[in-house]
Amino acid sequence: ALALYHTVLNKQQGVVLAPTSVLAAQHYATLQKLLQPFDCKVALLMQSRQEINGVKVSKRELLDELQGGGVHVVVGTHALMSQDVYYNSVGLVVVDEQHRFGVAQRKTLKERNLSKTMPHFLSMTATPIPRSLALILYGDLSVTLLQEKPQGRKEIVTKVSLQNQREGVYEFVKKELNATRQAFIICPLIDPSDVLGVASVTALHQELQENFLKGYRIAVLHGKLSAKDKDAIMNDFKDKKYDALIATSVIEVGVDVPNATVMVIEGAQRFGLAQLHQFRGRVGRSDLQSYCFLIAPLDAGYAAKRRLEIMEKTNNGFVLAEHDLQVRGPGEVFGTRQSGIPDMKVADIKDKALVVVAQEAAQMVMDRGDLQKDSLLTRTLNEAITSMHLE
Repeated sequence: ALALYHTVLNKQQGVVLAPTSVLAAQHYATLQKLLQPFDCKVALLMQSRQEINGVKVSKRELLDELQGGGVHVVVGTHALMSQDVYYNSVGLVVVDEQHRFGVAQRKTLKERNLSKTMPHFLSMTATPIPRSLALILYGDLSVTLLQEKPQGRKEIVTKVSLQNQREGVYEFVKKELNATRQAFIICPLIDPSDVLGVASVTALHQELQENFLKGYRIAVLHGKLSAKDKDAIMNDFKDKKYDALIATSVIEVGVDVPNATVMVIEGAQRFGLAQLHQFRGRVGRSDLQSYCFLIAPLDAGYAAKRRLEIMEKTNNGFVLAEHDLQVRGPGEVFGTRQSGIPDMKVADIKDKALVVVAQEAAQMVMDRGDLQKDSLLTRTLNEAITSMHLE
């Protein structure tokens, strides 16, 4: 908020990009409260909702205000990158949950700046990448690590439970609900699948209402619902109108319910470490002790069980990211491919010592002006840049 206000004082606009409508609305409410007293016009732009300083407006009116510079700070989802959206003079772009956006999307946002100046860029994520990759990706960026928890927060207790222990897990959930707490229950699928054989939202809702959580108020949330319905269900859950929320990965980011103390992930073997880490982060958001249960089938493979055991042992996102790198590969560091080992003839991107040496060598080349002298190096670099997006 301070960075955005500083941008406004310098007669520039601030843009805040969030991956979900729930998260965008939360940021909008917070920034409105903080910035409105300083005569800042704060807007919200989503497909389903457009507002300026808390007043609903038409999309056309909001777009005109953005292009004319009347809006100082705009918060929104992917709608901020629509073809008809242009900005007067953007000085700061903030991307929250940066890992949820493709590089091409972030590039598009920068190109919509009518003043053609390059805005400052603040990228935020709660899903860290391995340190070896950070040296390359963020080598020329200022990096801030917020590693301490807010005051009063406790470590989340994580437990791997096999299918035959499910009843015990839900008995524990009932104890928390009886103590006026709330629970999240995650499923990989919306509808049942004969092929995958994992839990679905619809089947689990019926099972829990009839058996383990009979008599409790349970809501269902998934991607097929309209944005309006999703927002309504989340707000009702926040307002304690439901005891439990069964959802797909739609709640992976941007959901803040301090009263929720239990996270149950059905078919946990179907999710990657980064995603599991994000799910777990939906609880433990107050001074109440919170718990995360990872439910997997008895016949889950060795790799899947190993992944879940690591979740059980640590809450440290960096440790999880290092393991994820070993298993999945880093993807193209400067490209658009998101997983798999990149094309390298000799180097191993997991070799931190080699990465440091390579970075120092690159800096030396830049400092000596070798790019101007060496035509082969310059030509190779130019060819690479045409296929890369550099953050």
